[in-house]
Formats: sequence, C-alpha cells, structure tokens
Amino acid sequence: LLRIFLKSALSRKQNFFDDGHNMIQAQRLKSQMKKARDREKTLFSQISKLKQKSDVSLKKERDILQKRIIHLIDRSRYERDSKQKAEDKVIVASKKLNALSDHIERLMVYLKH
Repeated sequence: LLRIFLKSALSRKQNFFDDGHNMIQAQRLKSQMKKARDREKTLFSQISKLKQKSDVSLKKERDILQKRIIHLIDRSRYERDSKQKAEDKVIVASKKLNALSDHIERLMVYLKH
C-alpha cells in the first residue's frame, strides 16, 4: 500500500514538474511569437519605407529622362532647321553662281566682238 501511495505521489509530482516545465515552455514560446510578430511588423515597415523611397527615386529618374528626351527633341529640331537653312543658302548661292557664270560668259563673248 505504501508503495502504491509513493508511486502515485511520485507520478503526481512528475506531472506537477511536467506541467511547470510545459508552462515555462509555453511562456517561452509566447515570448518568441511576440518577438517574431514585432520583427514582422518592423520588416513590413521597412519594406514600406523602401518601396516609398523606390517610388520617389523612380519618379525622379522618369522626370530626368523626360527632360533629356525633350532636350534631345528640341536639339534635333534645331539641327534639322539649321540644316534646311544651310541647304537653302547653298541652293541660292548655287543659283547666284550660275547666273554670275552666265553673265561672265556673255561679257567674254561681247568683248571678243
């Protein structure tokens, strides 16, 4: 009878220690879960901030590229207009040179007679 009582007491004591150990583990796990949730919130916050920085950076780069494109278009237009004016001046100069050549030729013919 004493043996049974001692075995029963020992098993209750073991259960008591197991329950205490389980409670400590449960508290430890809860603490770890809380830390993990806090870390998750921190990471999501950092991700959000980095996304905002990225969006701002992309907008700045897009604006810079648009300005460069506009500048290149204006420059191309200016060069095209300048080229056209130069070609027009060459045509006018060529006509003047032909007219002057014709006039000199006529003068030479007149002076021969």
